[in-house]
Amino acid sequence: MNVRDFIQYFPDTLNGDICDNIIFDLKKKLPETDLLPRFLDKISEEDKEYKCLSEAVKEIKQKYLQVIPDYVKNYHDVSGEDFNIKEAIHKKLRVHYYPTGGNVGIHIDNTGARKRYMKKNKSLPNTERNFAQLSCLVFLNDNYEGGEFVVADQEYETSKGSALIFPANFMFPHKVKEVTKGERWSIGAFLR
Repeated sequence: MNVRDFIQYFPDTLNGDICDNIIFDLKKKLPETDLLPRFLDKISEEDKEYKCLSEAVKEIKQKYLQVIPDYVKNYHDVSGEDFNIKEAIHKKLRVHYYPTGGNVGIHIDNTGARKRYMKKNKSLPNTERNFAQLSCLVFLNDNYEGGEFVVADQEYETSKGSALIFPANFMFPHKVKEVTKGERWSIGAFLR
């Protein structure tokens, strides 16, 4: 298998109206100083749109595991699912907001924060994010210019309501190119 076979794009994952409502809601609820990549920990999981988003991420994960059957055995060995440890996806959602000029440099999801934590505290962090097996992105809008997503040296032009999912390890470095016009909104989830 090629490394890129583990990167899956799913169009039309989330209804466009729900995407618009999530962005509208985020702009109302989050102070301007919070419009940075952040976890959705201050937003109620009871909100209809966020329930839809959590369910969509859950479905994306299941579709991914069906598309990559050879990966499933190894995935279940480390995910905790074999031990009936359930994953609270609604607690793992993270807003990714990039205004004009915004971008994020090349990085790997499950190691950068772990490395910084270990350097500072001289111990391993005890959070699921730092031991994520999969990274999932749901794209909430496409009315901006630039802001292309690049993973494993492959550039993806995404559309509103689409999703990308890939392993969260050193083989899948990724970045967001500079947004040249408009605002780019997406939701990320680090899954085990």
